[in-house]
Amino acid sequence: TPEKQIPGAAVCLENANVYNAFSTAAANFIEIMNISIILILISLNCCTAQVATCKDDADNNPPNVVSSSIMKSEGNPAWAPSAQNVDHNRDHSIVRTMANFIANNINIKVLAYSDDPPNLPPRNEKSKAKGVLLVDNRANDAAAWFVHTVPNFLAYLGGYSWPPTETAKGHMFLCLSLSEAHLNSVAKAVRYQEPYIYVNNLTPALLNQHIELSNLATGVEIRLTPFLEHAKFTTKGVRAAANIQAFGKHTKSFADIYSRILRSKLSASIRIWAPYDAKSKSICKGQHKLRKIASPMQFAGNQVSREVDSTNWALVDGKNTVCLTTNDYKKQLPSWFCSKVALHRLQLAKMIIMSFVYKPPNEISTKVMKSGPDPAWGNSVRSINNAQHSIGRTMVDFVRNTPQIKVLAYNNDPPNLPPGKETSKAKGVLLVDNTVTDAAAWFIHTAPNFLAHLGGYTWPAAETAKGHMFLCLSLNEIHLNSVAKALRYQEPYIYANNLPVAILNQHEELSNLVNGIEVRVTPFLEHARFVTKRTQVEANVQVFGKHTKSFSDIYGRVLRNKLSASIRIWAHSDARSKSICKGQHKLRKIASPMQFADSEVSREADSTRWALVEGKNTVCLTTNDYKASEKQIPGAAVCIENAHVYNAFSAAAFNILNDADNSNCYFDITRKQLGARYFVYKPPNVLQTKIMQSGLNPAWAPSAQPIQSNNGHSIVQTMAHFVADNPNIKVLAYSDDPPNLPPRNEKSKAKGVLLIDNSAANAAAWLVHTVPKFLSHLGGYSWPQTETAKGHIFLCLSINEESLNAVARAVRYQEPYIYANNLPLALLNQHNELSNLATGVEIRVTPFLEHAKLATRNNGANVQAFGKHTKSFADMYERVLRNKLSAKIRIWAPSDVRSKSICRGQYHLRKIVSPMQFDGVQVSREADSAKWALVEGKNTVCFTTNDYKAAEKQIPGAAVCLENANVYNAFSTAASNVFCIQTSKCVKHKTIKISSKSSLDSFCSNYRSRQRPFTDHMNIKVLAYSDDPPNLPPRNEKSKAKVDSTVTDAAAWFVHTVPNFLAHLGGYSWPPAETTKGHIFLCVSFIEAHLNSVAKAIRYQEPYIYANNLPPALLNQHNELSNLATGVEIRITPFLEHAKFATKSAHAAANIQAFGKHSKSFADMYARVLRKRFAASIRIWAPSDARSKSICNGQYQLRKIASPMQFDGVQVSRENDNAKWALVEGKNTVCFTTNDYKAAEKQIPGAAVCLENAHVYNAFTAAASNVEACNK
Repeated sequence: TPEKQIPGAAVCLENANVYNAFSTAAANFIEIMNISIILILISLNCCTAQVATCKDDADNNPPNVVSSSIMKSEGNPAWAPSAQNVDHNRDHSIVRTMANFIANNINIKVLAYSDDPPNLPPRNEKSKAKGVLLVDNRANDAAAWFVHTVPNFLAYLGGYSWPPTETAKGHMFLCLSLSEAHLNSVAKAVRYQEPYIYVNNLTPALLNQHIELSNLATGVEIRLTPFLEHAKFTTKGVRAAANIQAFGKHTKSFADIYSRILRSKLSASIRIWAPYDAKSKSICKGQHKLRKIASPMQFAGNQVSREVDSTNWALVDGKNTVCLTTNDYKKQLPSWFCSKVALHRLQLAKMIIMSFVYKPPNEISTKVMKSGPDPAWGNSVRSINNAQHSIGRTMVDFVRNTPQIKVLAYNNDPPNLPPGKETSKAKGVLLVDNTVTDAAAWFIHTAPNFLAHLGGYTWPAAETAKGHMFLCLSLNEIHLNSVAKALRYQEPYIYANNLPVAILNQHEELSNLVNGIEVRVTPFLEHARFVTKRTQVEANVQVFGKHTKSFSDIYGRVLRNKLSASIRIWAHSDARSKSICKGQHKLRKIASPMQFADSEVSREADSTRWALVEGKNTVCLTTNDYKASEKQIPGAAVCIENAHVYNAFSAAAFNILNDADNSNCYFDITRKQLGARYFVYKPPNVLQTKIMQSGLNPAWAPSAQPIQSNNGHSIVQTMAHFVADNPNIKVLAYSDDPPNLPPRNEKSKAKGVLLIDNSAANAAAWLVHTVPKFLSHLGGYSWPQTETAKGHIFLCLSINEESLNAVARAVRYQEPYIYANNLPLALLNQHNELSNLATGVEIRVTPFLEHAKLATRNNGANVQAFGKHTKSFADMYERVLRNKLSAKIRIWAPSDVRSKSICRGQYHLRKIVSPMQFDGVQVSREADSAKWALVEGKNTVCFTTNDYKAAEKQIPGAAVCLENANVYNAFSTAASNVFCIQTSKCVKHKTIKISSKSSLDSFCSNYRSRQRPFTDHMNIKVLAYSDDPPNLPPRNEKSKAKVDSTVTDAAAWFVHTVPNFLAHLGGYSWPPAETTKGHIFLCVSFIEAHLNSVAKAIRYQEPYIYANNLPPALLNQHNELSNLATGVEIRITPFLEHAKFATKSAHAAANIQAFGKHSKSFADMYARVLRKRFAASIRIWAPSDARSKSICNGQYQLRKIASPMQFDGVQVSRENDNAKWALVEGKNTVCFTTNDYKAAEKQIPGAAVCLENAHVYNAFTAAASNVEACNK
């Protein structure tokens, strides 16, 4: 994929000392190849308390060894040796920053993202974003954003571990402490990077405060231009705040992060340190140049070559700005952005407004540059793999729980999860203090698989070989919207989020980020400005977020143009993306390798991306490569204005290129161990469950505790070591709708957990279930309240570890979405198929169906597990279970009209009648999420995942079949009634009168005895729609529906033509303006079984709904009604719905046909729909134009009724009548319509409700006896 189409980011920090520190390494613009790892942690705010903030190395003296370099936000930030090596799990700044991410702190909420998360396969995402957001969930206004470049780094609640494979590479880390006000800005910038979120425990209250943070956390897509986000904010500071600019570039943005974004947006020459290709050259023409920094370079005392450096960054000449980027400088990839903000409290003993951390390639020691009077690179006190590293300390409330700190973390390669979105490379963390303190932090970094939320601080060893950069900005919460908006444009993948609703409600853009609200309108570039949190002096921050739909290069079109300066770029590039030296503002790639913070760093081995804005003392951390292909990749640039920071980067960027046995099933309070298995069934609308456990005579019995109870229920006991940490129990969990994350766009519906005893005991357990948003890893036990109305089933099997391969292979064929995994390498090496499942190895050859056989522990019950792949078009019930087991099958699963009971042949396939009696509880198919089948003659029960529908053949699925006579009999008792042919069950109907008194009168009198629809009644639920609703501006649709959801199985549909009529709960009022016009009303009573038919017909009309209080329980029973209420779009042909049902009647039911025509259907309602569908002549009463004439040729005519006409003794003219209707001759049918008979109406959605009744037909025919002549 071209880099321009790869999402990316640039986080630009404006600080002269930081800029100079980078500039020193980037002074040489002549290309040389060779690089080492760089780790930069920009830690803004340090404290000893457990808050969401960036933390340094606690002033420890660096060891007398080669260490990572750290540059902290102090008076004069400069590179200094880190206190510990990056692979040490204490005292390193990263370890200390992420302490509350790798270990639990209930006050710190987190969201982590990475394209290569720890303990999971790399995500197939374009985005390279890696970072963590930490938000203080207390009254403190504190958050942090940690951005890095390290893959397989920072496992949530997994302890700190540096990936040894990354030691050879350069890596950079940026930690930003910020106020929660900036969470929206950060979140929006991260969103545009399309990151893969692997951890998120941001609370609903926090997400509601920050809409962009909510959009990021919930995966709301960015669909409209601009596809570039540019956020500006300031870090949170005690002495000095730093200006940050964060750019987020979306996949749909084809802008190169260096040329189009950094150089253009910052209007400055850019020096680039990033991998590049032959097409991506230094550009020296023009005002603002784009130059590649020569490789190798001397960076913070280390020689760094581009080839072995994972860091990407750019210097903005003249702006004292350094940008950490995520993209290479290649025609295939724009810039990459990751930023993370760390939170701050007022009580901080020592606060860092801003800090850069850089990890050189092949080293775990880091360099740090902190905000202060003269920031410069210095050695970190501790190595990056040490939890006490400044990053670990900054993220301490992210890697462990701190209730006061709320977090949002995003990363295209998050820890413990498969890599996220393919586009955005954004990596970072927002930390927001949820107390009264006005504190937030934004931590931006480049490390994949880094910062696992509540997983303890762990450095991904695989990233040691690469260079990584980290930037931490402290900011006030007022800037959260700016940060979140910039993040949104990056289209990040949010993997951790616990921002509470209260915070999200305060910050709309943060909420948008968390909730995944799409960016739909141009420009697709966000440019946010804010200042860091101050104690003495503020730092200016500009954040750019570039959306996928923005085709701007983050460096040329964004940074250079927006900042009006020459840009120096450190990011991966390709041959097409050259240094640009023409024009006023140049765009130049920093030569690789360079000397960065005393380390030689090469672009190829450096994951950091940054840019220097010349003349502005600005450093931008970016996410995009400097490549042509990156223009369509979301990205970001976080730009900090500080002369010392700028000089620190500039020192490296002076050379530029000029080109032309706890794993068992348990039950109930006694915590008895189940040797084989248990079933648990939760009936709809209750919390009390049924359990059937293994034993001599298994039978259904009440569970000891309700399912929402956190103590004593069998599921709670079984999952105790999943929802809380147990070092001896290793897990792998999968779900298509995991807790605290957006629903995955997966076809697979598989949900389950594998638990494996990692001690000497030979024990494992497999829990399969049907509940969305259930079982959060290390997040405590919580039952999702929205699922109470539905029925659910659970199956737990205790197995020996020898059976793990069989289970894993069956699960693989289901193509599950894995959301939690901490299986150790030693275990995976023992079980090849388990390793294939965990690492995402694809199934590429036939057969695409797996049939595994195993036995449970102890009593050895026989189990067969089927896994069906997407590429298998076999129906799970007919082609798999019936054929494989050679038996008759009884099915309990949702079905469609095409999937009927099959009674021919030796082996029948029959649907169980709904409702059924399940152990004393009446259960209907519509309200039950459980799916199962009985295999007759085999004493076998199968737990399935697929519906019995034709469309399910291409959907992956599973069936877990248990052979036991008592279990079979328990299920069989409920399944005694089956369909053998498609039947129509007779029901009793209430009377609908059709006489001289209208049907409206009969129905309304029935309803007046209970309550009027325009006053409140707890038993009557309604959905109303109109193109001109009362008390609102006119819309573009018409009609009104009314639904009775009482236990009497009664519903009504009331259709009318009156604008500004029937205000919900507003009292009855007739609009006087409508008195001069004619209107018609139709009221149809029917049973609730027809609600789906009515709702589907209405959906095709694309109505404007102005009132709706239908309860979730009702919507769960009626899928099409739910689609109507929730606005699910109709996207595939046919765009015409034809529903048939009967009215509810005591004496005689009336046949109803309802047509719904979508705007994408160009069929005329009268000629193409009614005439052809009924195969009859039609008489029309509706406004018409000169082109729409009566049609008399052919078998079936279309005739306009002459105007005026006599309607029941009243003369009515077409011009004054809003009623539209048609008569179907020879069918005794009257159709109530919504469309005019005009040529222009073909593209307008419409409806026809047709009633078959001879008396009604004759009443209308008397008025319609005169028709217009043919062709008139």
